[in-house]
Amino acid sequence: MSGSGNNTLASLNPKTGKVKEYSLPLTGAFPPTRVAAYGVAMDSQKNVWYTKLNEGVFGKVDARTRNITQYRMPEDYSGPRRLSVDSRDRLWIPEYSTNRVTRFDPETETFKSYELPETGDYPYALRVDGVKDIVWICGTGSDSLYRFDPAAEKFTQFRLPSQTAFTRQLSVDHKTGDIWTSYSNIPNTFGKHGK
Repeated sequence: MSGSGNNTLASLNPKTGKVKEYSLPLTGAFPPTRVAAYGVAMDSQKNVWYTKLNEGVFGKVDARTRNITQYRMPEDYSGPRRLSVDSRDRLWIPEYSTNRVTRFDPETETFKSYELPETGDYPYALRVDGVKDIVWICGTGSDSLYRFDPAAEKFTQFRLPSQTAFTRQLSVDHKTGDIWTSYSNIPNTFGKHGK
């Protein structure tokens, strides 16, 4: 879990109830209370990946050594939020401030970014389906969900039934392929869209 207000990650041992905290490196751009450690995901090697919303960085806690390596996003202050990992251990990171989704390949340490079809949208969360590596993205500023096929590099947009939605989370049912999301209590009044 991420400690948004204290620049930490924490692990919980459910058998013992013991919680262990990991302090994250700072860039110096913000004090520890404002960096906003945010998204957390685990790859197939049990490495833990995280994003820091305000610093525009992400990093890895090595499963074996517990060493922390931190990386800068391609664009400063891009607002990385709730990331996900695909079957090849590539990271998919929503950039809340740039209207993009960025893929990071840890093996080659390379990035590739994809702009959402709707200009001015801001992706809050995404999830990779785990079977076909389809990436599902919250279109938080457009009352929609996006389906992104990495093989075809193609987006499909699905409008949500309610307007002025503010979606913050996604979950995938890996058996059925169903996508679940929820509306937030924060109204999104940045634009109403036709059905």
